[in-house]
Amino acid sequence: MNEGGPPGRFAPSASPLVLPRVVSGQSPATTPSVKVTTVALGLVHRDGRWFLQRRELKNQVLPGRWEFPGGKAKEGETPEDALRRELQEELDWRPSSIRALECAMYHYAGRVVSLHPFLCEGNCRARTQLSWGWFTLDEVRRLPIPEANFALLERLR
Repeated sequence: MNEGGPPGRFAPSASPLVLPRVVSGQSPATTPSVKVTTVALGLVHRDGRWFLQRRELKNQVLPGRWEFPGGKAKEGETPEDALRRELQEELDWRPSSIRALECAMYHYAGRVVSLHPFLCEGNCRARTQLSWGWFTLDEVRRLPIPEANFALLERLR
């Protein structure tokens, strides 16, 4: 089922969930002027599929890219608190459980992102204005996603 996403129907996958162990991606810049942005990601899994939503085309950062829900942590906010806030704001959803996975650093040109993925469980019935859907990992690989997420996909396998 591909609710709210791009046209087309996808058959459910029978593959079991293998919990990822995320490791550091590319090394962060060594110059002190590069700011590290902390980003929390909600990895919501259901029936062999992962929930992703599409950034608006007018967004200045990664416009139109498909991504796991979540977002930047505010100053003084833990990654888990940021994720809970973002899931509530973006999806009007509170997961029944959240389990932190190992964070990963990714270096984009001029900035470093510290990704904090969390495995989220619960009955997710997204209420968002963005395009969204449930995708297998093979389908996710064919979508335009942020570069930093490719290493994460390998760990979700």
